[in-house]
Amino acid sequence: MATYNGEKFVYEQLESFINQTRQPDEVIITDDGSNDQTVSLINSFSEIAPFDVKVFCNKKRLGYSQNFNLALSQTTGDIVFLSDQDDVWFPKKISKIVKLFEKEPDTLLIMNDAALTDKELKETGYTKIGQIQRSGASMDKFVMGCCCAFRRELLTLCLPVPTEFNSHDKWLVGIATSLNKKYIYHRVLQYYRRHDENTSKHYFNKATKMSCVHAFLYKASLWINGEMVHKLEERHQQQIAFLEGINRVLEEAPITYHPHLQRLHKLTTHRIHRLSKILAIFNRK
Repeated sequence: MATYNGEKFVYEQLESFINQTRQPDEVIITDDGSNDQTVSLINSFSEIAPFDVKVFCNKKRLGYSQNFNLALSQTTGDIVFLSDQDDVWFPKKISKIVKLFEKEPDTLLIMNDAALTDKELKETGYTKIGQIQRSGASMDKFVMGCCCAFRRELLTLCLPVPTEFNSHDKWLVGIATSLNKKYIYHRVLQYYRRHDENTSKHYFNKATKMSCVHAFLYKASLWINGEMVHKLEERHQQQIAFLEGINRVLEEAPITYHPHLQRLHKLTTHRIHRLSKILAIFNRK
């Protein structure tokens, strides 16, 4: 778990770890310089938790992705779960995911569905996967760190998260997908709390009903508001950072993974080239 000024909700999420039918062996928390009561609440929780809770406080801000990178680097388990600071897990989440890994020995990463709620955990009737499907998007768009669990093998392959890449979960899910080692579990195993301080603002995460029309209007609004070029520039830089990460992984990965990673390298290179051409057109205007 990576935390930052999460005093409103963090304790409720921590309590959901205690309520698991299969409790975690350890909980690793890295705090990115909170100036509220987040760390105090975590320390209080660590005194009553029936499992190890290790807390690391950053001396300087690392940002969302690198804070998670630090947390992941401190884990020791064979199976690692990512957690946001403001959600709540259902009691059987860990046990169900662990059993899935046992049934799917070749799978490196599993993502479960999540019920979208308001800040008081009142259910909206929608789930993350349901919103993606209603919008007409591909399930490749399902990238949600708080719903992820993965084997140590994937973590060894992926760490460190590329410094300039701003999404630790896109990095992990992207590599697992390229290796054909991702499993999407369509059962809802947690609440995904939506509130004003959420880091993710993606339209798939809205707590109101999505449709293909909503997805179209969102993209159209980016053009109308003049935000699309900025989005394309950001995507271009992120793809470059992703490619640099792939180059490192290729140097260290087992040879059996090379064909998959080389295909991902080629695809990413193509995306960078295509984005460069699109941006060149805009820059000439």
